[in-house]
Amino acid sequence: MPHQPVAILDAIRTPFVKANGQLASVTPLELGSHVVDPLLKHPGAVLASASRTQIIFGTALSYPTFVYGGREVAIACGAPAINGHGTEYACATSVKTAVEAAHLLTNDTADVVIAGGSDSLSHQPLLISETLDRVARMSRKRDAQAFATQLATLTIAEMLPVLPSVNEPYNGETLAYSAETLMHAYGVTRADADTYAAQTQQRAAAARDTYLSPRVRPIDTPNGTVSQDDLIRGDTTVDVLAALPAVFDTGGVTSGNASRLTDGGAAVLLASSTHVQRHDLKPQGWIVASHLSAHDPHVGVLLGPAFAIPQVLDQAGMTLADIDVIEIHEAFAGQVLANLNALASDTFAKEQLNRSTAVGVINPADINLWGGSLSIGHPFGATGARLIMHAVDRLHAENKQTALLALCIGGARGAALIIQRDRKL
Repeated sequence: MPHQPVAILDAIRTPFVKANGQLASVTPLELGSHVVDPLLKHPGAVLASASRTQIIFGTALSYPTFVYGGREVAIACGAPAINGHGTEYACATSVKTAVEAAHLLTNDTADVVIAGGSDSLSHQPLLISETLDRVARMSRKRDAQAFATQLATLTIAEMLPVLPSVNEPYNGETLAYSAETLMHAYGVTRADADTYAAQTQQRAAAARDTYLSPRVRPIDTPNGTVSQDDLIRGDTTVDVLAALPAVFDTGGVTSGNASRLTDGGAAVLLASSTHVQRHDLKPQGWIVASHLSAHDPHVGVLLGPAFAIPQVLDQAGMTLADIDVIEIHEAFAGQVLANLNALASDTFAKEQLNRSTAVGVINPADINLWGGSLSIGHPFGATGARLIMHAVDRLHAENKQTALLALCIGGARGAALIIQRDRKL
């Protein structure tokens, strides 16, 4: 958690589009430099020296051609004197970059930090089978003919590229299965999930032109300019979603109530309170508390928000009654609703949080009023920064003061931030 509030000066993202679609030719580095470059030109960033500026930019996936994260982005943006690094924190990568930025800013290590992330599922690195890997390594000590002879003994399946596993490495469980089990454990029905999924699609469609588009920076590709999100389906109804087949026999998760593979990038420009005061800058908001949590996977891998939210509220000295705006990452509709049910449960509070009573009730109708990851898309590394944008912009649009955002994270982790619109320095 930052010891002092950290100013949010600006935020930008690319359009979020379906994988292998309009942004398929754009690399994760290009997505990153596209959103960081205009932030480097922001007056608040220009006023900071290169030695007091950093870029922390991450990806949830590992790309062989994008290794140094923020440092590569700085060079690509023509700012080689600015230092930076990368980080990975699954679906909360760009929240983690913001938390790291807050530590630099509050410890007087930097005046300005650009934090963000990108992912391109269109560029998801491919693996090779263990058998092909072994043959290839052995062939280094042999001639080409010996290698060819060995290859001839392999099956087609052993020769084909392999997509990286999306299973949790410690138990082999997919996140979709985790969402399915959470639904049943916390009383979320298929109808509940479909109702929520239809709601988020309709909300995103209604908000796209007025609230979402101003943060989107169009990006040119060899096939034309991409200027808006393409996963939003405003005509989605509960009846349409109810007709989709379930992923599992127990019938909860479907392709319609789960987030989809997405390409995109996003970044936020953060500054220290000292830098803001010195140059009379006008922040859009302030990060006042943050928490990264972890819990036993057996409780539910995707229950991160239910663990992170009470912790960040405690750090800020707040309760849910003090929160005006709530944004929660929608990996799955059922996962969101299960977390809300856990937060409202006295049993969960006693058994998992060591609290005597529930954290509190959050009405699903009161969160993500402009849509979320189910409708807008979920480029893993960029989603956290997108949530920060929504939180800040909703505070201004709704004339509110305090926002809470939270994410579930692979590895049975959670993340939460509290953002305020105004602060007295």
